[in-house]
Amino acid sequence: MAKLLKRAGLPALTRASAAAVTAIIDARHPYAAPIAPEAQRAGAAPPPTLRLIRPPWRPTAGDRWIECPSTAVMISRLPSGGRVFVTLGRAEEAPLLADATREYLIRVRDCAPSDPPPHIAYLPGAGPFTAEGERALFERLGVAALATRNDGRRGAAPKIHAARALGLPVFMLSRPGIRGHYTMCPQAAARWAAASLSGGLDRLDEALIFTHSKPKRV
Repeated sequence: MAKLLKRAGLPALTRASAAAVTAIIDARHPYAAPIAPEAQRAGAAPPPTLRLIRPPWRPTAGDRWIECPSTAVMISRLPSGGRVFVTLGRAEEAPLLADATREYLIRVRDCAPSDPPPHIAYLPGAGPFTAEGERALFERLGVAALATRNDGRRGAAPKIHAARALGLPVFMLSRPGIRGHYTMCPQAAARWAAASLSGGLDRLDEALIFTHSKPKRV
């Protein structure tokens, strides 16, 4: 059995026996934690795994991107004062909560925490978004900078377009390093899964599957 791992797939993986799963296509978002430690805690060696990752956004003319390897580094590079619109995910909030030198407007998809610090404001929103709507929102809120991560989703791109139109700096959290094999091509992932089921991974000649961020034929 080949397992396509999405957001709800990790608990199922940790409960599955090693013999039941032949291979895993990990299609979670690019900032998801590696699954190998979870499988090891479950007492089983992980089966062959391929990361299927959305292509990242690329800056174009008019963009003002500042790449940041961590949220802590991002905070050190943000302009002093002003309002920062944040779409980094809940896992990255702790450094923002501790930094009261500027105001953070944090978009959340689920329920916002109660009684946030005075410099934190939670804005519920799950899309769909438009570039025009995001631009109007930024102008109404007086946003001075955008802090986000490069998840590559088309539905999340309007905020990038709005920042470009307004000339705002975009502080982009860099994607984490990739362990093992990965691809950005769903068709290549399907061929990899078929080869794993037939025991032919060692014979798979696929130019769109890479290892450790460098091209490699496997």
